[in-house]
Amino acid sequence: MFGGLKNKIKFGIIITLVIINHFMFKTLIPLELPVYSLFKEPTSIEDISNPFATLIIPKIKVKEQLYPLNDPLNQVELHPEIIIFNNPAKKTGPILIAAHSGNTKVSFFKRLDHLLIGDIVHLEYQDIQYTYQVYLTEEQAKKGFIRINEEGIVLILTTCHPHKETKQLVVYAKMQ
Repeated sequence: MFGGLKNKIKFGIIITLVIINHFMFKTLIPLELPVYSLFKEPTSIEDISNPFATLIIPKIKVKEQLYPLNDPLNQVELHPEIIIFNNPAKKTGPILIAAHSGNTKVSFFKRLDHLLIGDIVHLEYQDIQYTYQVYLTEEQAKKGFIRINEEGIVLILTTCHPHKETKQLVVYAKMQ
């Protein structure tokens, strides 16, 4: 009964060469790993995390997945980070999202300063697309936090100002 399983495991053994740098010598050591162990556990955070929303800003060509507040992928070093989230369907309060500007692969808001009053931002959440329209942009002193000057059902996007080192850019958009 178990002979077939033994054969599958035997054929599933792979030999991997691991390079170990030890005292300036490079030694090749064979390492045997069963194939099934390579697929038993998640190989990255992406395997266990699920995005729950998507931020779309057509004018600046942003379409990025968002992760829940307590998710390890909800961090500005990986994706746009949700700082405050209120369910847009319930219309109870603001949503605040921060991302990097700059010139790296995680600089999702590098062109946020191109948004003007009247531009559109979409948030897809629970299979519904919510549309927001930009009505205010402002600069604030860069102090590690921002003042939210608006109350109610607004989407707030923020990043370091791409051209002014001591400023934070804040964009407000109202649900349509």
